[in-house]
Amino acid sequence: HNPLLPEIYYFQGLLHRKCGQLEQALQAFRRALFLAPSFWPASLLLAGIYHRLQKIEERQQTVVYTMDLLQKELPEHLFSSYLAHLRDGFVPKSQALRECMRYLSVG
Repeated sequence: HNPLLPEIYYFQGLLHRKCGQLEQALQAFRRALFLAPSFWPASLLLAGIYHRLQKIEERQQTVVYTMDLLQKELPEHLFSSYLAHLRDGFVPKSQALRECMRYLSVG
């Protein structure tokens, strides 16, 4: 009921991504990051969308941004709503960093 919660757009992005609707997923993850710039799971998945869309420059910028976020001390709970207890929607930070390195090594 609150359109200013970034997790709403994060989950929309997940659904669009799963359905192959990459442009809609891209917009949803960008909205999540607009509302919560340190929301690294949305940034990581946005990099993956750019990769699938073959937007190399945007992917590289997003990966570097994501890596910067992952190396910062961020709050344990990324959700600000009643979904705050959810943690299973994310990969561990170490795995996210490996994924970022993989994206950086891909041409």
